[in-house]
Amino acid sequence: MSSWGVYPTLGVQIMPEGVYVVKRQKCGGGPGAPALCVKAHIPLPGGVVLTDRLGDPLRLFDALNAWQAQGGPRRGLVLLQMPLGHYVLRTVTLPKVRRRELAALIATEQRLGNLVPLADAALAYDLLDEAPDRYRVAVTAVERRTAAAYVDVFTALGYRVAGVRHPAYGYRHALGAAGASLSGVTLLIVRTLSGDEAILYDRGKPEFIRMLSRESGGATGGAIDVPFVERLERFTRTTLHEDGRTIERIWVCDETGTAEAFLAELRANFPESAIERCPDRLKEAPLGYWLAYGALAAGRAGFTGAAGGRAPRTSVTA
Repeated sequence: MSSWGVYPTLGVQIMPEGVYVVKRQKCGGGPGAPALCVKAHIPLPGGVVLTDRLGDPLRLFDALNAWQAQGGPRRGLVLLQMPLGHYVLRTVTLPKVRRRELAALIATEQRLGNLVPLADAALAYDLLDEAPDRYRVAVTAVERRTAAAYVDVFTALGYRVAGVRHPAYGYRHALGAAGASLSGVTLLIVRTLSGDEAILYDRGKPEFIRMLSRESGGATGGAIDVPFVERLERFTRTTLHEDGRTIERIWVCDETGTAEAFLAELRANFPESAIERCPDRLKEAPLGYWLAYGALAAGRAGFTGAAGGRAPRTSVTA
């Protein structure tokens, strides 16, 4: 494996089972080839990182410090993504204002308690649609203290956290690098042995997210099943999109024992949607690495107040 270098730029994906790290580096393979040639996985004991929060910052520090002692970089620029359950995403309709006033309007709505149920939230948003009298906006949020706890750990280790992003964007960049299209209304289903995730994208921007625990599925199947997708399709067509747009394409990344049967059921029940397995390229490494790569591809844009550095245009201070 190549050297980490003196001051590398690192994409980091935190997950309950461990920390995935990828270095920004060209590895050959042609233009746009994903940079997964310098990478590391640091396993974590149970209870250190929980689905919705950081359970034990000191043990996270100890695990990463031990990795550094074994050859991991001791300095670097970090682009960080936490587990999906740390974030809240809500798609809302807001009255039309001048575009430069939209961030202030979102901050005001949050202070009034009309957006996400977090007391002290760092916010970011994507503008999905613009009509003569209103905007449709996807607002993502994370508790500042949650993000700050991770930033403090990496800062104490000698890194500089330049951005905190939502893993939905990590998936988007990883899928794009592997040749998967997220044009139109696209549903990504990820079924793993630990839990399932469904992310609905509108022209590449996340507009709905749902996580389901593995325990709610069968012994070998996933928690996300065909009835769940049917409900989501109906919600997409009748509620989420006033113009009646529905799911055009479904990408499925499935590590369970019922992957083939699930794909066959989807194709039988959604004949008007393109149902596809996630590209084989994504099988070359665990999804955690691809999400870390996606954090690199997303760059420094993130949540105001969640990390140091200049705030991106699509962030809001509430």
